[in-house]
Amino acid sequence: MIRPFHTLFEKIPFGIKIFGSFAILIVVALTLIYVLTNGVIIDRFNEFNKEFRLRNVQHFSRLINNVLAQQNGIQTFDLLVRQMPPDDPLGKSLVLAGPDGKIMAALDDKLIGKLADSTYVAVAPVTFLDQTQGMLLVSPGYTAPTPLESGFLNAINRTIIFGGIVAAIVGLGFALWLTRQITRPLRQLANASAKISQGELEQKVDIHSPDALGQLGDAFNTMSNKLSRSERLRRDMIADIAHELRTPLTLIQGNLQAILDGIYQPTPDKIASIHEKSLLLSHLIRDLQELSLAEAGELPLDRQKTDLHRLVGHVTETIQPQFKSRKIELLVELPAEELIAEVDPARINQVLLNLLSNAQRYTPEGGKVTVKGWSQGENILISVSDTGSGIPEKDLPNVFERFWRGDASRARVSGGSGLGLAVVKQLVEAHGGTIWAESPPGQGATFTFSLPLQPSLPAEVVPA
Repeated sequence: MIRPFHTLFEKIPFGIKIFGSFAILIVVALTLIYVLTNGVIIDRFNEFNKEFRLRNVQHFSRLINNVLAQQNGIQTFDLLVRQMPPDDPLGKSLVLAGPDGKIMAALDDKLIGKLADSTYVAVAPVTFLDQTQGMLLVSPGYTAPTPLESGFLNAINRTIIFGGIVAAIVGLGFALWLTRQITRPLRQLANASAKISQGELEQKVDIHSPDALGQLGDAFNTMSNKLSRSERLRRDMIADIAHELRTPLTLIQGNLQAILDGIYQPTPDKIASIHEKSLLLSHLIRDLQELSLAEAGELPLDRQKTDLHRLVGHVTETIQPQFKSRKIELLVELPAEELIAEVDPARINQVLLNLLSNAQRYTPEGGKVTVKGWSQGENILISVSDTGSGIPEKDLPNVFERFWRGDASRARVSGGSGLGLAVVKQLVEAHGGTIWAESPPGQGATFTFSLPLQPSLPAEVVPA
C-alpha cells in the first residue's frame, strides 16, 4: 500500500503538491480553531448562564426566608411561585424539599411527596425561627439554554464558520499566489534546461529575487553563458586547428608535388623550406597535445628543487641572439640571492621561452624587453615586460585563450600558432601557480606568473 501511494504522489505536479500542502494546513488549522473556539465559548457561556440563574434563585431564597419570618407555613412558598410570570422558567423549576429530601412544595402538584433525586441542584436552605425547614432546589432544566440563548450560540457558530470560510479563501488565494511565485521560476529553469539538453545552449531565465531562487537563477544564467561560450570556443578551436594544420600541410604537399612534377628542383633551400613547415606542424601538434594533457590534469611533471635565478639566466642567454638580430634590448633584473622552488625545470623553461618569444614578436625594433624575478611571501614571481603597443583593456581577459590574437590582421607566420599563452597558463597552473597580464595604456604589456615555494621537500638543487 505504501509503495503505490508513494508512486502516485511522485506523479503529482510539483505546484499541486505545494498548493495541496498549504490547503491541508489551512483546513486543519481552521478546523482546530473552530473546534477549540466553539467549545470554549459554549462551556464559558453555559457556566456564566448557570451561575447567573443560580444567583437569581439565591435572591429568591432570601425573599422566601424574609416572608417566612413574617408568615408561617409552606403556603407562602406556593403563593410566591404561582405569582411568578408564566414565561419565567424559574417558577416551573423551583421546588422546596424537606429535611428528609421529599418535595414539600412545587408548582407541579405531581412532584409533591416525591424524593428529590441527584439531578436537582441545591441552592439555599429555607429557615424559620432559626430552624432549617427545608432546601430550595431547582431542576436541571433550569440551567439549560433557552431558545433565545441557543439562537445566540448558533449565531456565534455561524459567525465563526463564516469567518473561517473567508479566512480559508484568503489563505488559499495567498497559497495559490505563493505557489505560482515558487513554481514559475522553476518552470523557467526546467524549460531552459530542457532546451539546453537539446543543444540550445544560449538560454536565460528571468528570475529577479533576492532569495535562493534568485541565486539559483543567477547561477543558471552563469552556467548557460559558460556553456555557450565553451561551445563557441570548441567550434572555433576545431576550425582553428583545422586551419592551422591545413596551412603547413598544404605547403608541404604543394612543394613535394611540385618537386615530383619537376617544377621545382630538390635543392637544399626547397628541402629546408619543407622541413621548416614540417617543424611548424610538429610544434603545433606538440602544443595541442600538451594543452590537452594539462587541461585534463594528466601532464607529467618532473618536479625538482630548482634555482630559478640560474634558469632565467640560461633562457635569456639562449634567446639573446634573436633579440639582437631585431635590435631589441633584453634586460634581466634578478635579486642576488637564489630563487629556489620545486618545479619542473623543462616546463618552466618552456614558459619563459614562450613569454619571451611573444614579447619579441610584439616589440618593435629599438624596443626593450625586461625580465624580473623576486620572492614575495610563499611565492616566487617572474615577469616579462615589453615596450610594444600593448593590449587593449577589453582583450586582456582573452589573451590566454587558444588561438586568440590581439591583431586579427596579423599573418599566421608572424603571429605564431596562437597556442603559446594558452600552454603557458596551463603549465603555470599545473605547478599550482597563477599568471596574469597587465597593459597600462602606452606602456606595453607585462606578463607575470607566480610559483609556490616548497622548501621542505628533500630534493637536490638542479642547475638550469
